[in-house]
Amino acid sequence: MALKHAAAADDIVHSSDKRPKMDGKSEHHTEASSDPVVKSKLLSLPPELRTAIYEYALVEGEIDVTLDWRPPALLQACRQIRKEASGMYYDKNDADQSAKRLKLGNNAGAKTAKGNESSTQSKLLSLPPELRAAIFEYCLHEGEIQITAQLQQPGLLQTCKQLRAETLPMWYYAKDNVFHAEIRDCDASLYNRFECHVRAIGFDQDYGSTYRVIGKNWGNLVKWCEAVWCGESVAFFMVDDMDDEEAVVAAAHDIASRHSGRPWPECEAALHTLHFVVSKLKKGWV
Repeated sequence: MALKHAAAADDIVHSSDKRPKMDGKSEHHTEASSDPVVKSKLLSLPPELRTAIYEYALVEGEIDVTLDWRPPALLQACRQIRKEASGMYYDKNDADQSAKRLKLGNNAGAKTAKGNESSTQSKLLSLPPELRAAIFEYCLHEGEIQITAQLQQPGLLQTCKQLRAETLPMWYYAKDNVFHAEIRDCDASLYNRFECHVRAIGFDQDYGSTYRVIGKNWGNLVKWCEAVWCGESVAFFMVDDMDDEEAVVAAAHDIASRHSGRPWPECEAALHTLHFVVSKLKKGWV
């Protein structure tokens, strides 16, 4: 069962303004990249939207063909995209006329002034904002996102400052994106790091998240409560449909929250009393 945050996001204090590094790729991304043709985000777009993207990406006007000329990378992505877009590339760019102006330079690596200019201008950023927003929504929709030590932001968010500014809130606040963490044996260190990371990048409002406590360890729970007591972690509400382990966690968090601002030994003493009762009723809380 998912636990809910007890404190409003505005009341949360984090200890670091630096975003923690999360290296590697999640299993979710690995599965998606193993079959890029079948699961292509581009091919999942409606045909009319793909056509608009092809036009922005491929229509260049006059094409100067040199010895090292190659068709655009988009036309080499897969057979379906090549079939859909190649006609537009050659027709819209007036291939017959450009063929009469072939410039087979002696320098195979030479680039025209137009080529140099286009390399510095993002085709994606030249799209209208509403079209970019539609593309971002398709690219960043992931559903449930597991919070693991290997979790990494999508590559789109790391491309450039403008794309990051446009897409960062969309990934965290996408309607169907839910960040899920499994807190095993009450070790909330990874959970706390992720919460700190989200607030370090300026997101103080609630985003879609669920958490599940699996296993029990009193020593880890006391460390978790200390983080709640000093404002570095968010406490959980006590709700009626909690299981036994979640109820103990929520009760301990309630004690830590109520002792916030008071000496830690007082909070620790109250937690010791709770531990005495719980250990008599439920085995395993050692």
